[in-house]
Amino acid sequence: MEKEGLKKLRIVLITFLLLYAVNLVVPATGSLTYTQRLWAICSAVIGLLAIVVLIREGVPCKSTIVIGVILGLLAGLFRPITGVITLLAFLASMRVMEGSDDKIEVVKRPYFTSIVIGVGTGVVLGVINLFLSGASLEFAPTLYAFALSLNPGISEEVVYRLFMYAFSIHLLGGKTGSRKEMAWVYVLMIVPHVLMHFPDTYFVNGSLQLDLGSLLIGPIILGLVFGLPMTLALHKRDLTSAMIIHTVVDWIRFTFVGMPF
Repeated sequence: MEKEGLKKLRIVLITFLLLYAVNLVVPATGSLTYTQRLWAICSAVIGLLAIVVLIREGVPCKSTIVIGVILGLLAGLFRPITGVITLLAFLASMRVMEGSDDKIEVVKRPYFTSIVIGVGTGVVLGVINLFLSGASLEFAPTLYAFALSLNPGISEEVVYRLFMYAFSIHLLGGKTGSRKEMAWVYVLMIVPHVLMHFPDTYFVNGSLQLDLGSLLIGPIILGLVFGLPMTLALHKRDLTSAMIIHTVVDWIRFTFVGMPF
């Protein structure tokens, strides 16, 4: 049973890597860059998977739906489609985990602990992110920067972290039976999300140029410094702490470096 579950997890990763490679070799057209196109494709795939899960398993309880709607509205303040996919991914994830021994809670008591973990870790990672960016810094805090940071802070933790966890647990039959299985679940919660940030960096003057740094060093640093702490917060604590960490990191970047759009 363990071998069968691990095989399914490996297939998910291989499928993503194949999609990743195809995205790099197919010329970008229209207004979407290589990175934007990959995000759009992966979001659509997860949205469809979430719909399939909800059709097969049914929707979760009313209180969970209310929480999902709130998260969807916050994540979709500037991009409504992101809010819809966040809602679908959240509902599907919580429905799958209703029958699982390895559930992730939205927020654990005491609530203050999640806030402290989220804000404290977020500030540390946010400062590290500024250092790694190498950009000139100018402190310009705005409500718009905070509102904009809710988009990745909520949507990415729900769509690419929580859903990947729930989907992995589903493929494993409802729970992880070994450290090896849990390690593979972590891989799926970190690697695809990290790699999705890099496609545009592989192109110089429109030409694909791959080297050791762009292929391995950058993604490894991003995965270990940012992806792993957020994954640990989600798995060991709750969804709220992970969302706060991500939101704070992006808010600090938007405040000191500038808006992405």
